[in-house]
Amino acid sequence: MPLSPFRTGAAFALTIAVLYLACVLLVMVAPGVVLGIFSTWVHGLNLEPLTINPPPLNPARAALGLVLISGYAFIAGTVYGVVRRWLTPA
Repeated sequence: MPLSPFRTGAAFALTIAVLYLACVLLVMVAPGVVLGIFSTWVHGLNLEPLTINPPPLNPARAALGLVLISGYAFIAGTVYGVVRRWLTPA
């Protein structure tokens, strides 16, 4: 039985929430490692200026980021579920 679009959205949101929390923990423990990883993702752009005066990572900012990225992922996953259902032959 295929997942409903709502459940697909919820599964994607939960997956992104777990990855986001892992990223927050990594930033807290090893910010230099995260900067190194992100630098490889942006194809040679210099991210060093972003580290000069970064805003503090506090629980409130991390929680807001978690809510926002999970909400976005839920919407994206739900839209994906609707489109997948629409494209699946009967």
